[in-house]
Amino acid sequence: MWEAFDVDKLTAIQAQALFLLTGAGMIDRQFSIRMRMFNHPVALEATCTATGEYGAVEALMPLVEAMWVEWQQSYRSWVAGDAKQGPSGYCERIIPEKWRLTDQGIIARKGLEADKQTREGVCGFVMKRRFFGGQSFLMPDGRIFRHESVRGRGVLVRMRKVGADSPPAEPLAVKVVNWPEGAKIIAELFNSLKLSEEAATTPAEPKPTHSADFTCVNWYGTKYTFALGVQASAVKALWDEWEKSGMELHQETIRRAVDAERKNFRMDKAFRNHPAFGTMIQRIGDGRYKLEPPTTAKPAPALMGKKSAKSPGIPAKARQKPR
Repeated sequence: MWEAFDVDKLTAIQAQALFLLTGAGMIDRQFSIRMRMFNHPVALEATCTATGEYGAVEALMPLVEAMWVEWQQSYRSWVAGDAKQGPSGYCERIIPEKWRLTDQGIIARKGLEADKQTREGVCGFVMKRRFFGGQSFLMPDGRIFRHESVRGRGVLVRMRKVGADSPPAEPLAVKVVNWPEGAKIIAELFNSLKLSEEAATTPAEPKPTHSADFTCVNWYGTKYTFALGVQASAVKALWDEWEKSGMELHQETIRRAVDAERKNFRMDKAFRNHPAFGTMIQRIGDGRYKLEPPTTAKPAPALMGKKSAKSPGIPAKARQKPR
């Protein structure tokens, strides 16, 4: 049997008890709300029931989805505009609310009428539990106390679209007051819908793939081919290390992976003029190399070779020998 109450007339202790009993899954709460977005002609009214720690979120989710269909264009304009630092709208609570015992609440009430140990167990479950996470903590007598989260359940009982300035529906219209906690929950759900929609329309980044012998590689959308033998074996060694640690290998380690009996091996010679060298394959420090995704790749350091007989920074006349 539902019983009506005015939350504003509860004492602080009564309000805290109602909060804890609802979170513990022992009380169902029925509440009605009105949500409105600034500068939008349509408001939404809804009645929900909820118990447990996540019941309100579960009940409000279908309502938020309906709001998104109605308000998404206005919401996107608000996000893109200068007013985004302020609230996009507000949520009001239509009172009175209602409450009733759940099946677990009925069992708990019987426990309170039983022996002292049972009463302490019921009170301990309600008052000494930790919300959202079920953490363990130490009791004064040395015992370890732990309760898992009570997820609960939530139901959207009814919903209707109304004019933003129309009066609340009867017989719920006793008083309309601001409900900032509800507004916060709805704002978070609303934003998650926006992010989910954007993620669904954003093309997925291509994943690196390779052929069985590493002669063909698709590196984040760019295809490279490598000669079978030295090049493919070197790429395989670098790829294995990239998947395992994301770090680099010394070219001596790469040489042993390519051919342990090979005496002369240099990465710059093995990959001379190859488009993957300096892009997909990056030199990191002295003689070390790694695979780099294109977003973090940096140009390879200039390779030191033999000095040219000509100095490009000196005019030609200055380099001529005196006659």
